[in-house]
Amino acid sequence: MKFNRKKGFTIIELVIVIAVIGILAAVLVPTFTRLIRKSRISTDTQLIRNLNTALESDKVETEHKTMESALNAAKAYGYDISKINASATNNEILWDSQNDVFCYYNQGELEYLPDSVDADKKLKATDYRLWKIYTAAPKDGENFSIYVAGQGAADYVNTHDVNVGVDCGDYTIQNVSYQNTGDARDVVIRTNSTDTVVTLNARQDSASVYGTAKVVNGENVADSSLHIEGSVPTVLIGTGRVVFEGTAETGVVIPTSANAIIAYSEALAKENYPITQRVAGVNTYKIQETKADEDSTIITESIVTFTNDNDTEYISIKDATTNEESKANQVAKDVQGSSAKPVIPISTSNATNVANGTSTNGITKQTNGIILNLEQLKTAVAQGGEYKLAANFTVTTTLTVNKELSLDLNGCVLETSVSSGKHTTMFNNCSKITIKDTSDSEQGRLIGRTTIMNFGEVYLLSGSIEAADNGGGAAVWNREGNGSSLTMSGGHLYATGGAAGSNSSNCIVNYATNTTVTITGGTLTSAAMVMQNQGTLKILGTKDNYIQIVGGAANFNCLKNVDSEASIDLKFVSIKANVGGCIENCKGYAVIESCNFKQVGLANHNSTAIATSGNGHTVIKSLKNESYQDFEESVMSTQNYCVYIFNSGGVVDIEGGTFIGGKNVLKTDDGGQINVIGGNFTGTYSTSGTGSINIMGGTFSVDPSSYLASGKTATQNGSIWVVD
Repeated sequence: MKFNRKKGFTIIELVIVIAVIGILAAVLVPTFTRLIRKSRISTDTQLIRNLNTALESDKVETEHKTMESALNAAKAYGYDISKINASATNNEILWDSQNDVFCYYNQGELEYLPDSVDADKKLKATDYRLWKIYTAAPKDGENFSIYVAGQGAADYVNTHDVNVGVDCGDYTIQNVSYQNTGDARDVVIRTNSTDTVVTLNARQDSASVYGTAKVVNGENVADSSLHIEGSVPTVLIGTGRVVFEGTAETGVVIPTSANAIIAYSEALAKENYPITQRVAGVNTYKIQETKADEDSTIITESIVTFTNDNDTEYISIKDATTNEESKANQVAKDVQGSSAKPVIPISTSNATNVANGTSTNGITKQTNGIILNLEQLKTAVAQGGEYKLAANFTVTTTLTVNKELSLDLNGCVLETSVSSGKHTTMFNNCSKITIKDTSDSEQGRLIGRTTIMNFGEVYLLSGSIEAADNGGGAAVWNREGNGSSLTMSGGHLYATGGAAGSNSSNCIVNYATNTTVTITGGTLTSAAMVMQNQGTLKILGTKDNYIQIVGGAANFNCLKNVDSEASIDLKFVSIKANVGGCIENCKGYAVIESCNFKQVGLANHNSTAIATSGNGHTVIKSLKNESYQDFEESVMSTQNYCVYIFNSGGVVDIEGGTFIGGKNVLKTDDGGQINVIGGNFTGTYSTSGTGSINIMGGTFSVDPSSYLASGKTATQNGSIWVVD
């Protein structure tokens, strides 16, 4: 027998082959890697050349002062931001804002493509004027200015101090905080939202702010200037100079220290000068007119000084060089008549007319002041007058308002401090206080356990007053101010806290007699009780503008009358109660007309649309009421009443409306009396003890014959019964 044997590789042969492969790999892999990287670098450099061609073409019409404008130029040539990425590992495509060109960061070296930038103008690879597109937070050690192109980068800017330029791109960022204690820099900040607050604290640095922001606060900047180039309603300047350039759109400028310099470029039209508002305690600052050049060269400079004479405040404007009376003062005297004082009494209408002219170097109006911190708020409360918030801050002490105070929240948040887990009271014993919010967002908020306690007169025009803690607090609480009034024509009363035991967080609590609460606009929202009332409560909406009320926890009603002298008048009011009830009239008198109530959820006897007790008297006119719950049938059998009289009786007169009750549409306990003159009713009826239901008219889903008034009959028409 023959065997056909095939000879295999020996171990020595296999080892030799593997060794040869290893040697080839050691030689070829780095070569291939270098070739791949070289190809990627070539791709990157060609992309940069194309980007610079796009920039150069666009420069004919546009000067690229922000990276956003440079990217827009590139996009016009088909290179959107998603395509501007280096393909070579650890390399970057950057924008040089100094020379307005894209350049290449290649392994720590900076390359200009094409090499068209003069050697003495080229930036070093670590220069802050190089901009990088960031989708995430910058790496440790990076010094590039930030173009925000991802949520990670946006979150980083929003929560960290930065010492480089920032362009928010398409992302809305609430806070941009620039801080620098190193070498002097000249940075660019661009934002895009009316909710953004920009803060700059770098005494040696200059900054140019573009785009849209809510507030720019130049706490500490160089005298070489903070430049406002965009749309900013409020600008604050502490130490340093702010220059309003020709493109600036600003409503108010506020000098917050005697070291402030306010300058207006000659390119800025006089009618576009912002209003100058004064902060209490700042009695002097400088104003300038500057050339529209790179250095904002000074043309004229004046010193503004405030003095007080017999409780009349005067403003003096003198030339900073000669100390002579400025043209603004001379015009003021010409209008007002000869005066020995080179001053403008700002309380007169003539001074206002002068201040609105072109001779004032930008001072167009003075007001009582801007509030930036707690100390200034204390001063405002003590002095009274009209004030505007310009920052969020915490109130650490309860303030007594003895004089008339008008507070513009201006989109800011004023919140009391927390002690033992509870907020404190913000304002107490208020003579007269008006709350409003003139910002576009109207997101200004006052927040406390009880925010306003005991008052003579309170007016809420816009903005929000909030009670923050569970149990016992209120947005507005009147315990002692007999004969006082609360008038609400807009805004929001809000109890963010909920119930705690037998206590609830409330929008309004009133235990004072002869007090009038009048609500003609705005909304009220609470997790528990929206309102508890003595005195007179009037909530008066219109057919086209129902007043919205939302609240009602398991043991609480949205509205509650608690005294025989109390009265409630509701017209065009929409109430949604969650688990708890819509309204309980306990002892007092209530008229409900053309309202819409919706009670959702089942808990106990408080899960009621309209409740009356303690011999209260309730009158319902043309009311559309929907009290129902979309539960299974077994749950619907629990207590859920539309109109209910309990606890010592009372009277309810129903003149019309639509009523739907999950269990009983009409129910009265001992001593109660429900008189039905008309309306549409879906649900059953229930009485106990001496309680009675007297039906004189209306349509019913359940035979009402047992409850008809004398001489009345019920006629069945299909599935309904008609009483007339």
